[in-house]
Amino acid sequence: MEMNASDRLSYSRSALDMLLSGAAMANPKHSLEIRRERLASAGREADTRMKTALLSAQQSLSAMREKLHALSPAAVMDRGYSIFGDKHGELIAGAGDLEIGQDIGVIMSGGRAKATVRQISLNGDRS
Repeated sequence: MEMNASDRLSYSRSALDMLLSGAAMANPKHSLEIRRERLASAGREADTRMKTALLSAQQSLSAMREKLHALSPAAVMDRGYSIFGDKHGELIAGAGDLEIGQDIGVIMSGGRAKATVRQISLNGDRS
């Protein structure tokens, strides 16, 4: 637990007053007990803050894990998308990369397939 300047000054004044009054020397057990209570309180506060920080980090990690899973190829394919590749395994990014008669592989949710391109329609084509 970090104290600001005003709190440190107040604490130092009360400690000095106690020393000057002789209370600390008259009853050192009482002074020690007060310090033990302050230490225990600081320990509880540190424990609470650490638990709060850990919980926040766990929640953040869980949210990131969910986002990462949603972007995984398997999750994308589960939503109906497929991955196309040529006979060498190179990805086919778009229809413009295809040729009529070309053998292609398709990876989709639940399996794979092989196909042959019979027709290509590019965006803007009216055929």
